[in-house]
Amino acid sequence: MRKKAHIHTPLWFVFTCLVVFSLAACGSNGGTGSTPTPTTTPFKVTSVDMAVSPQNITGTSCGTTITVTYTATFHLVPNGPGGTIQFLYTTNNGRSSTNAGMTVGPGQTLATYSFTWTGQATADHVYPGPGGVMTTSPNAVSSALVKPQGVCS
Repeated sequence: MRKKAHIHTPLWFVFTCLVVFSLAACGSNGGTGSTPTPTTTPFKVTSVDMAVSPQNITGTSCGTTITVTYTATFHLVPNGPGGTIQFLYTTNNGRSSTNAGMTVGPGQTLATYSFTWTGQATADHVYPGPGGVMTTSPNAVSSALVKPQGVCS
């Protein structure tokens, strides 16, 4: 009777194959010491929300001096590098505007900016006026315009 031949694979060869397979399957860089470069999200404003205080001027006498505070909340792309938001704001429906800017830090996803109007509530309902912002950098985004509800009497 004839004996079957056994093939003996050296242990070092099996180990080497396992290591190579593991590195390839796991996406290793093969031990070169370099690490993948993380992707950086660009600095970008995705939207702007507006709020106003007071929210309602019903019951205020026309001619009364009031102060209205408008607050813009800038929404930013997550994991961004940070930077400066440049924008214009208005308190009179865009008939005039003021330049402004603010710096935000890396990874920041929200930033707020408040501005005010002080004047007399008018019977023609022009003041207080609609307020809002329009970003010019890093990209262009416009907010909705807001103003206190109600009218003076």
